[in-house]
Amino acid sequence: MKILTFVLARGHSRRISRKNLLLLGNKPLIAWLVDAAKNIPEVCEILVSTDDSEIAAVARSAGALVPWLRPTELATNTAPVWRRHYTRSTGMKQRMALWTAC
Repeated sequence: MKILTFVLARGHSRRISRKNLLLLGNKPLIAWLVDAAKNIPEVCEILVSTDDSEIAAVARSAGALVPWLRPTELATNTAPVWRRHYTRSTGMKQRMALWTAC
């Protein structure tokens, strides 16, 4: 079985802003998480959901996929886990999965 791993990394968390960029040892917290997922044989891809472009860049350099930035309205303490929205490029309604404050 192959597993697609989702990592939710909000830029401005409630207690420590941009904590995913803080260094632990010699690398940012988000890189530790991506590296841990890469060491699980069943994990085929690691997808990071973030609203922060710097977190996205660090996650990409660690080997994760970051195909888009999370919309601002879905990066709050009260954002719903499931949300419908229209994509700007196609105007089609899509279901966004696993958007949550973290």
